[in-house]
Amino acid sequence: MPQYIAQPRATSAPFELIEVALANGLKTALQIKAVTKDVRICAWSISTDGAAAGTPFPVELCICDVAATVTTLTPDLWENEDGTAALAVGGTSATGYNASAEGTLTTQRIVDSTELRPDGDKYVMWFPLKERPKCPVSSFARIRTHYTAATVNVNCYIIFDEE
Repeated sequence: MPQYIAQPRATSAPFELIEVALANGLKTALQIKAVTKDVRICAWSISTDGAAAGTPFPVELCICDVAATVTTLTPDLWENEDGTAALAVGGTSATGYNASAEGTLTTQRIVDSTELRPDGDKYVMWFPLKERPKCPVSSFARIRTHYTAATVNVNCYIIFDEE
């Protein structure tokens, strides 16, 4: 089964990573929509690039029922270069990054969380094979931040497969 990675990056040469700027408040940095198959999350990561020390802020990986409005992102193949394209296609209310509107959630399940310092911190989580969180069809997996200070940038990704 092929694995995919959703990570904000430029779609033309030199294909550099795109940092997501966090402002004061809640923000979805990355979102995946399970379109016609369930998504199993293999891993996720987020890192900060701030220069000044500050108060740690909460970050969560959650499964929810409503899309944020995002910049579209097409996931890339991760494990198997000969695999098929992900069904979790990009779209402003599907798979993407850098939410401009969060949407009003009616259900949410936090599957992992941590706190990050704004001054160059990093978190990586690989889930054991039989304990990978499931994002059911028509649901969304999101990396959400709760930052309450001046702007800081983050890099993030989600590695997943579809079943």
